[in-house]
Order: sequence, then structure tokens, then C-alpha cells
Amino acid sequence: MNRLHISPQTREHILASLRAAYPDEGCGALIGIEHGDGLIEVVSAEALPNAETVRGEDRFSIEPHAYAALEQRLSARNDGTRIVGFFHSHPDGVARPSSIDLEAAIGLYEVVRTFYVYAIAAIGRGEAELTCWKLNAAADEFVQLPTDP
Repeated sequence: MNRLHISPQTREHILASLRAAYPDEGCGALIGIEHGDGLIEVVSAEALPNAETVRGEDRFSIEPHAYAALEQRLSARNDGTRIVGFFHSHPDGVARPSSIDLEAAIGLYEVVRTFYVYAIAAIGRGEAELTCWKLNAAADEFVQLPTDP
């Protein structure tokens, strides 16, 4: 089972970018390193524009050129970091994956064969909550990742 570490500063950066997108869904990439002992260390996060123009209040999509540009910047850094996952918000919702989130994660896995982390934040009028998920070994359902403080 994987463990996840996100620094308090990175967690706050994620939540701030998602609050800025409210009432629409915000989204972005988690950048980090997967250690051999099962620890996934998220060292930074980068907000990316929500390319969803029709249902931006309850859907998101990451523009392929923005994703490609981020991958190029990470490759040029040559520091071992890579995109380890994605984050998005559920405005006025819950910090749990929806059936649409599961379908999208399974679809992405079928193409790239990478088990990404999915951080989901409940953003709204109250306290924000952030939970993290990953597809199980069969790539057919989410399991919640324990996070290191």
C-alpha cells in the first residue's frame, strides 16, 4: 500500500488555487517523487486551467498543451520529479471521488498504465477538505491513500 506525503505548504497551495476557481472546478497536477518504499512525496503542485467550457461548475479537463508544457519543464529540470497525480475540486460537494472521476481515472490508466494519485477537495463556504486516492491493483476502484502529516 502506498503512503502519501504532501507538505502543509503544498496542501495550502492546492486549496488556494481551488478556492480561486470557485464556484467552478479547479484542477492541476501533483509533482513529486515515488520512493522505493511505497512513499509518494508530493513536492509541489501546479494549477492548470480548467479547459471544460460547457460544465465547468461540475467537470474539469486539463488542456493537453498545458499538460505537455508542464512535462517539458519537469523534464528540463532533471531533478527526478515528475507528475505523480492530479488534483481537482468538488465545489460545494464532498472530497470523495465521483463515478465520473473513477471513469476518467480508469480511462487514463488504460492509456498510460500509470497509477496516479488523485487529490480531491471539497471547496465551498465552509472549511475545505482534501482527500487523496489511487486506483487499486485491478484498476477498477479507488482506495484512499493514507497521508503522512
